[in-house]
Amino acid sequence: MTIHRKYPIGAECRSGGGVDFRVWAPAAASVRVFLEAGPGAPASIDLTADGAGYFSVFHPSASA
Repeated sequence: MTIHRKYPIGAECRSGGGVDFRVWAPAAASVRVFLEAGPGAPASIDLTADGAGYFSVFHPSASA
């Protein structure tokens, strides 16, 4: 499945629910997002390395 993002990094809500998270952290061995409030919180979510220093994850319960 191809994800079409409006921006190359950041958090983007999907129209069907959930949020895509993507960051550029070329020096990081791992990256984690913490949901502190709102739907899906509290949660600690590990991002997956995409290559070229990018990490991403989709969380189906997160929202804006």
